Amino acid sequence: MTGWTWDYVENHMTIPRLKALHAEWQRVPPLSIMVAYFLGIRPKEEGTAEELVERIMGMGRVGI
Repeated sequence: MTGWTWDYVENHMTIPRLKALHAEWQRVPPLSIMVAYFLGIRPKEEGTAEELVERIMGMGRVGI
């Protein structure tokens, strides 16, 4: 959606920035999301920014 590489995200993205980006996308969604909604394509799961952060933070947990 952003075209960012994983290295860029690792070096530049913080939790506050992620929350701000999510809030901005709630206000003005990216074009790809607007087109998907126009075509009737809906996400399978939606969540709050906090739930997104929790899912991301949980990705690194192995064997828990």
